[in-house]
Amino acid sequence: MAASDTRGYSLLVLPATAYLALVFVVPLAMLVAGSLMLDGSPTLQSYARYLGDEHNRATVWTTIRYASYSSLACLLLGYPFARLMARTAGTAQALLFAALLLPLSLSLMVRAFGWTLLLGREGPTLRVRGVDMLEGTPILDIKPYLSGVPPERLRRGWLAEAEARSAEKP
Repeated sequence: MAASDTRGYSLLVLPATAYLALVFVVPLAMLVAGSLMLDGSPTLQSYARYLGDEHNRATVWTTIRYASYSSLACLLLGYPFARLMARTAGTAQALLFAALLLPLSLSLMVRAFGWTLLLGREGPTLRVRGVDMLEGTPILDIKPYLSGVPPERLRRGWLAEAEARSAEKP
């Protein structure tokens, strides 16, 4: 196939490239440009102040070290697997592809199932199993803001009920 035959296909990449530039490259460039400006003039003072702190420097180096480890692990595991997938065909390739994607979907399913086990909903109250400070108290109790209502009147509710229930138990 001649190079001129593929030119039309390569133009199909332009919308995706424009989208990535718009939602990723432009905001990232604005962030970097903003971080280099101080009082309207370009400077590296913010970076020098941030990296001048020992804790921040250690955090940056730890982040770089872990990113390097994970990149190396992905290269050592992913490259041989990709070569194996490229050299196989048919059912074996489909099974390898499924083995590659299964952990991605399994993680979502396991997390969703875990949340349904951990969280329980009883009407408008969300309860977390085994985490309540007082037995039967909601973990999240959302109340509307009412201007003009004295604060002592707003404090009544689930806490008083929970204290009364815990006092009744032997």
